[in-house]
Amino acid sequence: MMPGLVDDRLNQVPDFSIPDKEFANQDMLEAAGEEFIQMAALNKDSSRGAVPAPGGYRALQRRTVVFASLTALFVMAVTIGAMSVSGDYGLNAGTYLDIVTALVLLSALYLAIRDMHTNLRAFLVCIILPLNLFPMVVLDGQGAWLALLLLSATPLVWGALTRPVICAAYTGGLVLFLFAYVGVSGAFQIHAAGEDQSAVTAVILSVLSVALAVASSVPQHLMKTAYSKLEKALLDEASQRDRHAHYASMASDWHFEIGPDGEVIDFFGYADAVGRNWEDLLSDWAGDGFEFRKAVSRNQAFRDIKASLKIKDQLRYVEVSADPVTDRQGRFCGYRGTVRDVTERATAERQLRMMASSDLLTGLGNRHAFDRILKSGESECRPGAILYIDLDKFKDLNDRHGHSAGDEILRHVGHQISSADWPGISVQGFRLGGDEFCCIVEGVIDRQSLQELSESLALKIGASILNAGAELSITASMGSALRLENEPFQDTLERADMAVYEAKARGGGSVVIPDDEMVCAFERKSALRRDLLSAIANRDIEVVFQAIFQAKSRKLAGVEALARWNHPKFGLLAPADFMESARNSRDIIAFGQHVLEMACLQAVNLCPGTQGGVQLHVNFCATEVLSPGFSASVVRILCRTGFPAQRLTIEIPEVSIGGNIGALKPVFEELRGLGVKLVLDGFGSGHASLTHLGELKPDGIKVNRSLLEQGDAGQVPYAMAGLISGLSRTLGIELTAVGIESEEQARLAAFAGCSSLQGFYLGRPKPTIAVATGVEWSA
Repeated sequence: MMPGLVDDRLNQVPDFSIPDKEFANQDMLEAAGEEFIQMAALNKDSSRGAVPAPGGYRALQRRTVVFASLTALFVMAVTIGAMSVSGDYGLNAGTYLDIVTALVLLSALYLAIRDMHTNLRAFLVCIILPLNLFPMVVLDGQGAWLALLLLSATPLVWGALTRPVICAAYTGGLVLFLFAYVGVSGAFQIHAAGEDQSAVTAVILSVLSVALAVASSVPQHLMKTAYSKLEKALLDEASQRDRHAHYASMASDWHFEIGPDGEVIDFFGYADAVGRNWEDLLSDWAGDGFEFRKAVSRNQAFRDIKASLKIKDQLRYVEVSADPVTDRQGRFCGYRGTVRDVTERATAERQLRMMASSDLLTGLGNRHAFDRILKSGESECRPGAILYIDLDKFKDLNDRHGHSAGDEILRHVGHQISSADWPGISVQGFRLGGDEFCCIVEGVIDRQSLQELSESLALKIGASILNAGAELSITASMGSALRLENEPFQDTLERADMAVYEAKARGGGSVVIPDDEMVCAFERKSALRRDLLSAIANRDIEVVFQAIFQAKSRKLAGVEALARWNHPKFGLLAPADFMESARNSRDIIAFGQHVLEMACLQAVNLCPGTQGGVQLHVNFCATEVLSPGFSASVVRILCRTGFPAQRLTIEIPEVSIGGNIGALKPVFEELRGLGVKLVLDGFGSGHASLTHLGELKPDGIKVNRSLLEQGDAGQVPYAMAGLISGLSRTLGIELTAVGIESEEQARLAAFAGCSSLQGFYLGRPKPTIAVATGVEWSA
């Protein structure tokens, strides 16, 4: 490539680039010369790396290359076509030169169209034309005269694409060639009217070459000079304005001026605001909008008006102060003032408020905000309702898909609550913790509307969402309670909480609004949970025993201790009446220990004549067994009562085990080491699991009565009982049939291989003395 072929002064433009931060004065600069600024942009020349060149002149050079290449190709095509028709064009060295020339011109045309390699494309066009025409002139072949004319015209291209000094050098060399070759040497003679006109022709062609060089290079030079001067003036103006904007950016305040019609005419600050109405830029914030409009309507000064400033999708919190501007006649001309950016301070204050009262994951109010409303009584006298929401099996979803999926579900629930559009009422949503949510509904609403709205919200919560390509969905148990007239907020909350428990008891995924009967039942359960501990202290919990008989000998094999509660308000209560409340109470541990101790005291001398003594069965749920110090408490009770550990059998309902097998195994081993036997109760009630038998290795299982209730209806109960019996024999586990209510069921159980039987048909629960009087059963 020829160095300096393109004017190097184009590469000497100083860099007055504007910093990344945009200011309002840039638009004013663009308004003054937008087209020129685009032309004067700094471009990257890929042929030599980053070479700054004014974009306008580069575009002009690009168009010149395109025009020159197309013109040359057209002239070549016409000339070759005419010579071919006349038979003067043949296949020779000139043909190959024409092909090379066409390829070079096409390459230059391609580079110009793609705006690539500025120097290279100019060099190709300038050098290929003389290289093509010179051999035609020297060889004095067909078309030599035409080639000479075209060669004389090439300074036009050189003047348009190169620096003047290069064009002058080329033109001078061409003139010397014309005089030497045409005028002096006589190698190329031109005759007219019988006379040799070669010298005259050389002069004419030389003058033509010089004229074309001047005609193309002088305007180009003048154009470049004008471009440079105008560009320098505009860039100086931009630099000056940028300097002022830079000072404004470093200052704590921004500066602005507004015309009488509210249009921003000058702005040194964040982003671009010139040309926009300031009421479009500013919106109310912190309640100062009224004061702002009041001052503006009266053309008065204002100070520290808090507002939000939105420019180019960026929101900034600001404090605006301004004074009115008047002309010499005192007419109002607008405002001139300052803008203080307080975004960071406002954001920090807002985040502190959110952290204090909002759940960051869902955007709802948190427990702290909910408790504050509860304590302040803000909603005491307002009509409305309470919605309590508990997600079903959220822990399972969290364990199965990971915490990110659980967080996505919680965000989804929060979004559905916060975006609920219920006409005529307002809703405040809170996340109380974990997977529990609550909504305070304020407004006039009846039971039917509350049911519809609650079901609509439950349906939206249950909608499927995508997380990391996996489809997630969850159901919610929802309890809704209407606010009664003059009802304390806490009472409404308790009724909604009760309704959630009822929805959970129904299997989840439902909405429950408590009626009077449900409220009475809830109050009864609440009273039982509340009174349990005092009942233990007052010895209101009694123990009765139900006999367990050997299936073959029909002799007494053991007794099961069953609690009875003599409640001062509800009377004598069986376990089915209060055990659910007891298990949901924090006093269930004390309750279980109390029953064990009373049973051991009363059964220690029961049927001493029987071989090995009667086995005592006491029920504990998995929660009690897994409580800290359970085994130690059993040892203490056995020591205090003198009851032998070998005669104690602890029964655990299989339904209460759940996923706690791993935690139960060491406790089972510890109890078994004491000599205590362990039995799984309720096996076959729909929760039967071979894993429980294989992992826990109980001493016995109790078959649920559901397998024996239809003993007269066919062969299925026999097959099921036989299957479980065979399993127990294989594993070496004793099998007890419970719920025996007929002779047929007793015979079926004995036939199936059950070693022990228990049920009302064999004996109802009795005090220990009554049990001791009847150690056999006879049908």
